[in-house]
Amino acid sequence: MKIVFGWRLDGPTYPETPDGSEFSIDAAVVGPRGLLDLLESRLGVNGPGAHPARRIAQYMARLRAIDDGARFYSGSFAADAWATARLLLSWRDDLAAAGWTAGSRSWTSGRLAALARAETLHEPPLAPGLPDRARSILSRVSEANPIEQLTLADDRERLPWVWRRLIDTLADAGARVVRAAPEGARAPGDLAAVQALISGGDAGPLTGDATFAVVRYDNALAGAEVAAEWLAASHEANSEVVIIRQGNGTILDAACRRLGLPKPGGSERSPYRGALQALPLAFETAWRPLDAQRVLELLVMPGAPIPYRVGRCFADVLRGFPGIGGAEWRAAWDRAVDRLRGDLIEEGLDRAQVDGRIRKSVTEWREWLEPERFGRDSGITAKAADKICRKVQSWAMKRAAASGDEIYMPTASAASDLAAAIADSGIDPVSKPLLDRMIDAVVAEGVERPTEVAGAAPWTTVDEAAQIWGRAPAILWWGFAAAESNAASDPWSRAELGELAASGAALRSRDDATALRLDAERGAFLNAGRRMLLIMPAASRTESGATHPVWHELKNLDGLGRTVIEGRALGRGPRRALGACAWETRRTEHRPLPPPIRDWTVPETLIGPRATDSATSLQTLLGCPMRWVLQYQAGLRGTGLLDMAEGNRLKGVVAHEVLARFLAGARPDDAAGVPGVVEPLLDAVAPEIGSPLLLPGRRLDWEDVRRNTIASAVALSATLDRCGLEVMATERELECSLDGRTDLKGKVDVELTDGEGRPSVVDLKWSDRDRYRREEIAEGRPVQLAAYGRLLKGDGDGGLPPAAYFMIKQRRLLAVDSDPFPAESRIEGANLDDVWQAVVAVRKRTLADMAAGRVVAAGVRTGDSESQDAAPDAAVPIVIEPPCRFCEFGRLCGQKALS
Repeated sequence: MKIVFGWRLDGPTYPETPDGSEFSIDAAVVGPRGLLDLLESRLGVNGPGAHPARRIAQYMARLRAIDDGARFYSGSFAADAWATARLLLSWRDDLAAAGWTAGSRSWTSGRLAALARAETLHEPPLAPGLPDRARSILSRVSEANPIEQLTLADDRERLPWVWRRLIDTLADAGARVVRAAPEGARAPGDLAAVQALISGGDAGPLTGDATFAVVRYDNALAGAEVAAEWLAASHEANSEVVIIRQGNGTILDAACRRLGLPKPGGSERSPYRGALQALPLAFETAWRPLDAQRVLELLVMPGAPIPYRVGRCFADVLRGFPGIGGAEWRAAWDRAVDRLRGDLIEEGLDRAQVDGRIRKSVTEWREWLEPERFGRDSGITAKAADKICRKVQSWAMKRAAASGDEIYMPTASAASDLAAAIADSGIDPVSKPLLDRMIDAVVAEGVERPTEVAGAAPWTTVDEAAQIWGRAPAILWWGFAAAESNAASDPWSRAELGELAASGAALRSRDDATALRLDAERGAFLNAGRRMLLIMPAASRTESGATHPVWHELKNLDGLGRTVIEGRALGRGPRRALGACAWETRRTEHRPLPPPIRDWTVPETLIGPRATDSATSLQTLLGCPMRWVLQYQAGLRGTGLLDMAEGNRLKGVVAHEVLARFLAGARPDDAAGVPGVVEPLLDAVAPEIGSPLLLPGRRLDWEDVRRNTIASAVALSATLDRCGLEVMATERELECSLDGRTDLKGKVDVELTDGEGRPSVVDLKWSDRDRYRREEIAEGRPVQLAAYGRLLKGDGDGGLPPAAYFMIKQRRLLAVDSDPFPAESRIEGANLDDVWQAVVAVRKRTLADMAAGRVVAAGVRTGDSESQDAAPDAAVPIVIEPPCRFCEFGRLCGQKALS
């Protein structure tokens, strides 16, 4: 068997076979993992080791077993056991690769002595890493060598000891070991000069003949356009091109797609893609206090464990009432079950089958949404963590079988590896920080974006320059910049290095590791046959903020400026050229976006009144008919799938519910007893509809809610007592006829009655300032109060009952009428009967316009006016400000600019 071996050749390579042919038998190009897999398979020994996360957990257990509090790592281990174990395991693996034998002597260094003690433990076990697998195979190779020829793509002397030993063992067993030499001497022109410099020879001046060229850009989109146009300009030569896709593959894919070229692919692997997030999100639902945002993310993620149609019932509740267990949440369960029942009946199932499926589905949904929860400070039991892992694994495997989507199998594997790592760690319970570390480790490899796989193309792609080990006629290096490096400095002191050397361990320095990689990347330059194009971002645009090390060498070339083209200069004019490679560009005609439209035309009689209206929908209809049509008639929803009540809205939700429960119960006789009643209500309500306020870091927000709610309860209770008002009901659903065809429905916050049995209503509001509500009443447009008064009145005769806002933060009433409310709460300007008559009139007129085919986007500017509102119409008895600030449809009507 013929093998090409290189330190960076695990993955795509060029050439793909040892002899450069399209396919080969009994031959392979491999890196360290590939070589071990091949040898172990041929020799019939154990296969690949455990997931890295499992090895970290196992080593963490060993470090804990020998930790007496005085070890060199004890302090760090107590603060962050996982990170400490991960670092020390990397040290241990480096020592193993250097031929270190832990029990060969007594170690003077406390660090080496501690690592040696951990190494000599038999329990807990430690799965073999790459160095261990290489060492264990040495004796087998000497007995039966399956390799005929081994070609080295790297300098043998730069490799760690165990790999040099493996190469020597293969050679002793009969393998012919040769070095793959770059063939850069055949290159023409400027490329030959570049290769001469890199090889350490004399380089003549560059002439700018485009055999070697650099395009430098400030904008990645512009750089991708140049790369794609270069490929499109010479289709017949692309079979000779090797693309190093080191930069953002998504941008290059898009540029190629616009020109009708195949996608090079190579999108970055990410742990945040689709189904892979099910694992961390499943654990986030198991903590107390609950992070409702994570539950919402679980519900709306692609391929969610709960079907979207029923999951939407829960998601809609969480957006407005972020928590679990409240009345809204229970109602969501009822709606979800009803939807499932309807779907199953439509499938033709009988009653027994429907009931069985519902029981099974509800049980599964509860495991995802309402699992056993654990305190964030106390940690989760290993048994519960294992149950969650198995749940995610089972779901992912079922989804993979049903959908055929490959993204689910890495999720199943990650869940299995996490369960094993938790078991290997021997820790019970597992703290949240440690569990988060473990989850990060098992999903760290991530997955590629499923829609961005490479297309069938004439060229070849590799992920990094070091994967080009042989002659490549033409190279396009996309994203030529310094690669990110996590290499730390050597951790060992001179004394420790001397002790290791005395024991026979040949430890490789970090400099050797860096040089090994840099030599391989220089090899890409030397292997370029006829052309090489570097697409190079400005240093400030790279993630590392640094240029490639080879670029610093190239700066010594005479005439380098003739080969460097700034992307801005290349983009000017109708023709672009890089030496003999030239192509035409087309100027795109710029077309202005259509102007905003105020008056929209629809078919007559298409839009009519709804069967049911509410105070909110009436306010929307009067403020902007266009928004009312889109929201209530067309059923459109905004894109904010993850938008959740926050800030004042969230605080108001909690305070509103607490005050409603407080007023509905028996109130204490004096103000001193109010906190004792309100505080338990706050503790009960917050987890149900305001769980974000209980999360770590939200103490100030929670104190704001608590303080203001208690103070408001005191103030409102005192006011009601002073006015002789009795609470009849809170949060009561009411309904009445609006016009004979439409019913008005709504939930009235607080219903009151005075000593003579006359009703009144109070609407609870949370806001930083009460100016808006004051102006609303003063200007005669308190639509909500009028609607609530109409609901409370019902279908009886007479005027509307008195109504007022109670501003929770300001702890004051803002009343339309002074009777029965305190005189100081009266705001001059509105009469509820007049307001309601105006609402009815404007509603009737607006619906008539819609029936005639005209829908108005009230927020769109008219003519050249800078005012956002249309000129007031004297015939309209009430004018509501268009709700543009809160509207999700501004880009449809044109009021909001496209970005």
